[in-house]
Amino acid sequence: MCSRGYALDSVYQFLCSHSSWFLCVLSKCQHLIGFPDWLLLLSFYFGMQDFPVSCRMILHMWQAGKMTAQHALEQVVLSKDPAGQRAYEAIQWHETQVRSVLSSQRTKHLLEKLNDTLTNFIADPRIDHWLLQFRSESFGTVWRFKLLLLRGASRAGKTLKAQSLFGASRTLVLNCQGLGKFMPSWATLDRAQHDAVVLDEVSEQQVLNNKQLLQSGPRPVSLGQSATNIFAYTIDVYALPIILCSNDFKLSVADGLSTLEEEDWLQANIIEASVPSCGKWYLE
Repeated sequence: MCSRGYALDSVYQFLCSHSSWFLCVLSKCQHLIGFPDWLLLLSFYFGMQDFPVSCRMILHMWQAGKMTAQHALEQVVLSKDPAGQRAYEAIQWHETQVRSVLSSQRTKHLLEKLNDTLTNFIADPRIDHWLLQFRSESFGTVWRFKLLLLRGASRAGKTLKAQSLFGASRTLVLNCQGLGKFMPSWATLDRAQHDAVVLDEVSEQQVLNNKQLLQSGPRPVSLGQSATNIFAYTIDVYALPIILCSNDFKLSVADGLSTLEEEDWLQANIIEASVPSCGKWYLE
């Protein structure tokens, strides 16, 4: 390239680096626009080349909404910028969080709409008695709280009945099926959002192995513990209503419990409300 070509090349790089007027990256257009026609013609004549932009500029365009996340990721790779990995991870992290927030908002909206359908349920005095322990005057005066057990056959409406007590959108439902004696993760529990927890398809062994957690005591409970505690987390369960739903929950030695001690503990800490004589909790 002649000296004049080198000079133009230097001007070209300077304009690309210092003037946003000469560089406008669009999400649906992968070429540079904004150059005067004469400068573009000269670039073709002297064989000048396009220069990759910095990750800083790509992030700025993406944050301004002038570039989609997918296009921004592609441009970060093409930039060969040493800071590319951090920029790439930042965009990916943001997109993951956006999807998570949108999913949570959709679920909340859906549950609020479905909550209007949870009205035609059969009342039960045993449930009313269980609810009394969660009155405001009990806060700070009671050390432990009893569990409510809804036991009965499938399709009886146990889980829906349980959600109707505090509202579907305010109830955290945890699926306990297939976990043996272990509990599902409680990490999604948020006391600002959840007024109650439903343990669906829970077994008596899961309850017996998590007494401190399920008695809703005043001390925070640590879960997810291991030798390193890398995945451990702590939750506040004081005065948290916990409802057990099960097709076959053993409450006595006659039902199949191993010891009388297990029977005594379960009987002392659980209020059972069996399915009504009609075989279902809801009214059609």
